[in-house]
Amino acid sequence: MSKTDVILSLIRAVPGLTDSEIGRRSGIRPHQQVNQICNRLATQGKIMREPGAAGSLVNLPIGIANPVALTPLPATLPRRWQPRVASHPSIAEIAALDRASTLLVIPCSGSKRSGHAPADRRGICDLLPASLAAELRRARSAMRQPAQIDETSLLPAVRRYCGTFYEAAGSEALRALSTKQPCLILSGGYGALLPTEAIGCYDAQFKPARWPKNVVGRSVAAYARHLGVAIVVGFLAASTGYAKAIRSVCWSAEGIDCAFLVSAEAGPGGGAMRKVPATLGEALAAYLQEKLSTAWRSSHGLTLDATRLA
Repeated sequence: MSKTDVILSLIRAVPGLTDSEIGRRSGIRPHQQVNQICNRLATQGKIMREPGAAGSLVNLPIGIANPVALTPLPATLPRRWQPRVASHPSIAEIAALDRASTLLVIPCSGSKRSGHAPADRRGICDLLPASLAAELRRARSAMRQPAQIDETSLLPAVRRYCGTFYEAAGSEALRALSTKQPCLILSGGYGALLPTEAIGCYDAQFKPARWPKNVVGRSVAAYARHLGVAIVVGFLAASTGYAKAIRSVCWSAEGIDCAFLVSAEAGPGGGAMRKVPATLGEALAAYLQEKLSTAWRSSHGLTLDATRLA
């Protein structure tokens, strides 16, 4: 039996599975292959792919109603690019995600450590589709002068950044991002980076307008597909350009089952410039240590908010 037959049989037997669930049940890898087969079956009219109650695409055999589908999207835009209303899952749902199937997205920092050390010269551009990699390289080149990028000394990105977020996350969490946990860093000077990617020093805030056609968000989605992961989670302050870049991606159209934004609000009393990144750094560490829960609070007393992105 071919992989297509296996997937079609599974969808007929268990209507309403996401691509990620199909991959786990069938053993077919990578996730991108499952996504391609399901898209092909939908094009052939053998299945339907509809948004389920949780916001992720589910697969249904033709002729079986989808009891959990959302109201059909208006036709004013092409269906695959029509934004859906985001929902708010619990932090417990985020904590329960399969880490091996999850790509984390974190911010860079204004503070940077000096020094030079051997670093992986391979970067995200080496792993993206050629046309997208060329776009990101052009955008990086355009930022060299505005960001005053100095590459006379190089450090891995996760070691170069040393701001509040990174201090709060701690060395154990940062080591996990360098070795076993899929992760990308959004950067004001480089756009998107692997944690181990060699970078110089620079001075630039991340502003989506400086990265044409949301090349950064699209690169995150393409890297997730390259890894074969089904889930993307950003630990990013909701009011920042980082979060805007992630919210601007149509994740379902990019073949990603679930995308989440985990953020925090400082509330009254000020101190947001330190409290929010510290809270998100601590939350990242708690997530990686499997200690995140709905009762979790940061050392500043802040709670987290999770948003499921369309």
